[in-house]
Amino acid sequence: MSRHWSLILIFTLILLGKLSGFIKDVLITFYHGVSTITDAYFLSSSISSVLYMAIHSAIPVLVVPLYSRLVVNGTSVRVDKDLSAAMFFFFFVSVCVATVVFAAAPWLVDLFAGAIDGRVKELAVSYLYIMALTFALSSLVSFFNAIQTVNKVVVPSYAVPIVNNVVFCLGLFSFSLAIDFDKVLLLGVLAWFVLLLVNYFISRRTFSFKSRAAFLFFADKKFIILFLPAAVSFYVEQLNGFVGVYFATKLGVGAISVFGYSSKLSMIFLSVFLVFLTASLFPRIAVVAARTDQAELFKYLNDCIRLVAICSVPVVIYMSFYSAEIVSVLFQRGKFSGDDVVRVAAVFSVALFALPSCLVRDIMNRVFFSHGNTLMPVLLSLAALAINFALSYLLYQEHGLVGLAVSVVVSSALNGVVMTFLVQRKIGFNLLVPGLKVIALCCIGGLVAYLVLGWLHGVFPEYWLLLFVPFVLVYLVCLSAFRMKEVQVVAALLRRRSA
Repeated sequence: MSRHWSLILIFTLILLGKLSGFIKDVLITFYHGVSTITDAYFLSSSISSVLYMAIHSAIPVLVVPLYSRLVVNGTSVRVDKDLSAAMFFFFFVSVCVATVVFAAAPWLVDLFAGAIDGRVKELAVSYLYIMALTFALSSLVSFFNAIQTVNKVVVPSYAVPIVNNVVFCLGLFSFSLAIDFDKVLLLGVLAWFVLLLVNYFISRRTFSFKSRAAFLFFADKKFIILFLPAAVSFYVEQLNGFVGVYFATKLGVGAISVFGYSSKLSMIFLSVFLVFLTASLFPRIAVVAARTDQAELFKYLNDCIRLVAICSVPVVIYMSFYSAEIVSVLFQRGKFSGDDVVRVAAVFSVALFALPSCLVRDIMNRVFFSHGNTLMPVLLSLAALAINFALSYLLYQEHGLVGLAVSVVVSSALNGVVMTFLVQRKIGFNLLVPGLKVIALCCIGGLVAYLVLGWLHGVFPEYWLLLFVPFVLVYLVCLSAFRMKEVQVVAALLRRRSA
């Protein structure tokens, strides 16, 4: 398959993943709205992510560089031996975490929930039991996806969220009553089992499990030293995301759901990018880092920062301006009321501004992981967690959920700036100043486009969706006036096409 068609296929799969996720969220709002069911679902999902997602996230950032080095320097026997040890290690750790969750689920919900309704707490415990069943299955799927991406087989990685979302939607159709929501989650366990079988058969051509090598990594101090900081770093990131949920439990029934819906919407583009980062960008960063070509790495990172700024700024401004309209179109049906729209839109419009810094932060994180430095991301994540928690504590009582969103934006921005500065020191090239300059120019262009959008909205308020076209055109004209090379390249390409 040509590179052109490969990119089209990847883009299509990403869109299908996001579309299926969107349909899933719409069905949840339609059948359950803002209720004790959704509060319990978002709470148990958040607790599950805090306890396990760090392991799931650590798998590709450790396996991809490991496998890349083995492909370059090792034999097939060495590849099978080391990968077998890595796979069993992650499987064993996942089973241990799942066992702890089963044994201590009521205590964990009490620990993480704070002041919350008793019925919500009871349902959250039941849902957490079911979610723990997916831990080991998810780890194995993530492992197989990681070795597939090194072999440039990225389709299975993009198919995972599509399968999970489709199965969840089918469950919501089949078990729409509130008392049957646990059956929807049980279908999710079945989906992970099917994904495991499919990914195993795809990967067995390049990897054969060696049972005798299973326990090797438990004696490999170097691997443990890499894994522990990486896992702690991702645990801290998950805790950082949970801070808002924790304080939302103190704001009454429905607050967790409102914060959860707004977070899901604001993270749509981030989740698309994270899939692309894990499956495509990170393997390339790992290969460049393995060659120790700092000049090439600088050029690649600089291009990534520029694209993040150019693409994310107009999206953030437009979606924040029309946050109420977007939430209404997406969710206002069934049990999701107009009051729910207002509450979700208020938080959503603020949370969006964390998007650019989160994208930059995740790119820089992978640079550290590619160089085998997993300690620095831990320290930076801890600092961001402390800032987020302190600001949330100061703001949530007076400003409610909006104050929690502001805390996320501030902590993410500071974390992104500091991490970029440390990466530039590591590679010996200046990333921060050029990156801030590009972001400033994009913000100026966005401000001009925002003023034009405000005027157009006053004249054509009912055509708000179509106004995105003139808004983006004004933004691109401003960037062209600033001589942004990316915009000039696209403009030149369009002129040649039209000619």
